[in-house]
Amino acid sequence: MKRLHCILAIGFLVLLAACQATESEPTAAGTGNPDAAGVSFAFDVGDVCYATRSATVSDESGIRNLNLFLYRGGRLEWQEYRTSADAFSLNLLAGETYSAYALANVGEQTAPALETGIHDFALDLSALSTAGRLPMATLSGVSFTVSSGGANDVVLPLTRLVAKYSFQVDRRA
Repeated sequence: MKRLHCILAIGFLVLLAACQATESEPTAAGTGNPDAAGVSFAFDVGDVCYATRSATVSDESGIRNLNLFLYRGGRLEWQEYRTSADAFSLNLLAGETYSAYALANVGEQTAPALETGIHDFALDLSALSTAGRLPMATLSGVSFTVSSGGANDVVLPLTRLVAKYSFQVDRRA
């Protein structure tokens, strides 16, 4: 009977270890995976040359936080929230094609599970705390295929989503 309990306990521990979820980088099993290749992501606000300019104190090209959404085969593969616009790298599967989308200055957001849902993604801008920075996004996904031997640099262009208007009415005239 004691032997049966020991076998059941060991079996339970093996099953528990096999089922335990671990958080890792997207699709690549770490740097030791021979199919993994590093991909560097950078964000570009370009020349801020919009038809409107803010008359109030506002950092129109500043990035306070970023959400990066990666899709592979139309399904969400990875999402990353960052508090700066500094370039960073992820290990992804070589030979695979990904689509990347970015949102800036909107706080941490949850990506749609399917890439088709990204076009219906909506934000309540009145509920956001942007701290004087205007929301920006990559308006259409940037598609890229990961190369196993070459440079994998992805630059995501960010475009302002809103204009900021401030009026002052002078009734003295």
